[in-house]
Amino acid sequence: MAWFFELFLRDNPLRIKRGSAMKCPACCSEIDDRSYRCKECHRICSYKRLLWRYRYIVFGIVALIGFWTVRGYVGRWFANDYDELPEGALVSDATTLSWLGLTDKGWFCEEPHYKGSLLHLRHKVFQAKDAIVFVHGFTGDYVSTWGKPKVLLDDPRFNRNYDFVFYGFKTTFYRDLPAFEAEAARLDRILTHLDENYKSITIVTHSNGGLVAMRTLLNRAKDFPSKQPHKIHRIVMFTPLTENVSLTGQP
Repeated sequence: MAWFFELFLRDNPLRIKRGSAMKCPACCSEIDDRSYRCKECHRICSYKRLLWRYRYIVFGIVALIGFWTVRGYVGRWFANDYDELPEGALVSDATTLSWLGLTDKGWFCEEPHYKGSLLHLRHKVFQAKDAIVFVHGFTGDYVSTWGKPKVLLDDPRFNRNYDFVFYGFKTTFYRDLPAFEAEAARLDRILTHLDENYKSITIVTHSNGGLVAMRTLLNRAKDFPSKQPHKIHRIVMFTPLTENVSLTGQP
């Protein structure tokens, strides 16, 4: 193999001649063999040789950039109709079922499905009398926060007994009390509408959504007896933000 390396060093235009140190063309000083930078004027004398020495690092960076670029284009090509819609857009039933991966065509949107805002799923055959309302948390999404809804919607223990409502809202730290009250009032209107069609309602919240739900229930308690509390069968809260629980008790 010695002849191969001799041939490579002889024919490679980027080789460094043995026994002869590189000189800076500006000041004729000695050049560092690794950085190709002049020790006196500190200028890089050969970018071509520098890139060749660290070619594997350069190739790795280029490959990484190319991978993410191609991945983005491929994702756009195979994106479904739902992903192309802007936030707040009206989503058809067919697009909703395709996005959720549901093969049971009995599911339909009881109310207009607005992306990121509200999704109310009901089954044509089962016509459940109870509903589960999901309220996501901080930086969450009204559907993806709860994993894969298809698993829940295909489970006969749930789909025969419950309809599903996924409530979405713009998350914030709620330092602005009017914005917090506005979200609580919006959730209250949805619960009031559900009271008319279901025997019981179960609320499932995560993180910041627990604060919105608690504030909503406290507001509804003040309106008793016009709003009957017995329709809210239970509330399940995952990791509620207890440090801001004082917001729920504001007058």
